[in-house]
Amino acid sequence: MLSIGVCDDNMIECTVLSQKIKRLLSLKGIAAAVSDFYSGQALLIWEQKIDILFLDIKMASLNGLETAKLLREQGQDFLLIFIT
Repeated sequence: MLSIGVCDDNMIECTVLSQKIKRLLSLKGIAAAVSDFYSGQALLIWEQKIDILFLDIKMASLNGLETAKLLREQGQDFLLIFIT
């Protein structure tokens, strides 16, 4: 099963993108779990593997670029798609 993360500090934007991803994957018959994160900090403490990450660049306190750098330093390997 594919694991997808969506990280955006705007809860509405995060939810809308997650729903679109779920709908598209369902239409294509692809099994996936989509998890929402509302901050870079929440993403950094997530202990499950993520295969694809949609990450907002402009976020309060810890922006997407800083979050991506810290995730890579943790050794996490995933497809990263920046959104804004």
